[in-house]
Amino acid sequence: MLPSIQKTKTDSEQEVIFMKGYHVESGYMGLVDEEYMLFASEEDYLDYVS
Repeated sequence: MLPSIQKTKTDSEQEVIFMKGYHVESGYMGLVDEEYMLFASEEDYLDYVS
């Protein structure tokens, strides 16, 4: 899994979110609660898990 660093409310605080997924023909399969869900894009997955 590759970590994704996302800024929180202040510039000095950062939250690390671990994303796991893969691209498919119809979007992005992202791991949520130990099950894969289909998202329109990797960005949609990141929005969902953060």
